[in-house]
Amino acid sequence: MKVDGLSKVMGNLRTLQRNAKALDGEHRLSFRELFPDRFMTCHSDFRSMQEMLDASGMDCGTEEEIKAILRGQEWNNFVARQTTFAGWEEMKRQGSAEWARERLHRGLR
Repeated sequence: MKVDGLSKVMGNLRTLQRNAKALDGEHRLSFRELFPDRFMTCHSDFRSMQEMLDASGMDCGTEEEIKAILRGQEWNNFVARQTTFAGWEEMKRQGSAEWARERLHRGLR
């Protein structure tokens, strides 16, 4: 007796295993990876993270300035007002979760 779809299920399990192994460990993600445009349009009125940074009115000229802004309460309040999130930490957690989910499911049939 042949079980239809079993080879597809087994292939998907192998793909999930490979993808899970690739997710293991620490990953350094760019804003573009963590907050792709589809993420931003789903969770805010902005089309991109760059648009959100620009709209904040904060001085985001250098990487160090951006890092300082992201650690500040003013940015946290801006995120709470302009997105579906209660603050910056929640937005980062959701971006990370969506990134990981997309990576885990990549290549499934």
